[in-house]
Amino acid sequence: MITFGALKAEINDWLDENIPDSRLSDAINDGIESLWETLMRAYLNMFMAGPVNLTFTTPSQLLVTIADPTTPLVISNQVSDPSVPVHTVRAAYSYVTDSGSETKISPEASFTTDAGSVAAIHFPAQIPGVFGWNCYASNWGTGQLVLQNDEPLGWETYFLEPMSGFTHDPNGPYPPSQNTTGDEVVYIRHMEARMPDGGLTTYEEYDIHSLLMQRMARSIATTSDYQSYAYDFINQRQVEIRPDPKQTLNTRIFYIIRPRRIKFDNATIPFYTIPHRAFLRAYSQSVLCLSIREFEAAKAWDAVAEKERTRLELAVVQMNHPKNDYVTPYL
Repeated sequence: MITFGALKAEINDWLDENIPDSRLSDAINDGIESLWETLMRAYLNMFMAGPVNLTFTTPSQLLVTIADPTTPLVISNQVSDPSVPVHTVRAAYSYVTDSGSETKISPEASFTTDAGSVAAIHFPAQIPGVFGWNCYASNWGTGQLVLQNDEPLGWETYFLEPMSGFTHDPNGPYPPSQNTTGDEVVYIRHMEARMPDGGLTTYEEYDIHSLLMQRMARSIATTSDYQSYAYDFINQRQVEIRPDPKQTLNTRIFYIIRPRRIKFDNATIPFYTIPHRAFLRAYSQSVLCLSIREFEAAKAWDAVAEKERTRLELAVVQMNHPKNDYVTPYL
């Protein structure tokens, strides 16, 4: 797998032009989205993800793909300089995706250092779908925590407090007020819940304005686990369920994803089993040549990109071919 930064460097080398980094990033992200739009028509389930758990206690819930962390950070001493006094550190973390979307922060951890030591903040548990983590910290006893890192942190080393103490900018950035990791969800493909008998029941999606949803909204839910529900996914992030649940409803959701627009150079390109490199290189060069008014070169690279697109589409159609899509009648 190639990283975003490595692909940018490769395309810049092929162009032999001084292209702004932001323009390179946009061209590659546009190419990723363009290829996704083609391949999802050929094999939709290649882009199905899940399940994620969504719990309803009210009719409205925000759909996120990475849950907010619930475990506080571990903080320890790191011997530094005898002049550093005893002091208190407060810290929490959020998980970050390759687009920069993030969870809300974890519960806050507090730690008092020894004299001559700074705080060493241990990295949190690494979980699937996460690119890195942000550290929010403060040396003040009260008040908001403030973001301490410029780019997401990894899982190689502890994050050390500077000898001068953590930054406390009155303008932040402060911890996020919402979990924004649902930015990859296009639509919900399937929602189900486990019943007391061990089986799974499926809930169907309807338009929020439909007659069925209006009637479900007017009905009174029972406290039975077998209560019927209907739902709608609105504004690309919120799930509305009807009727209003009278007890906690735990559901599992499968959804169709779109690639996030990559923000960080060491993030990987999100096509893991598809030979995408030639297409993205050609597509990016076609739009970048157009941006510097090299019209003939742009047309030539566009033709190469479209040839690669066709080749990849045929390959993905073949990947879908072995699936058994026949209905066998009961005998």
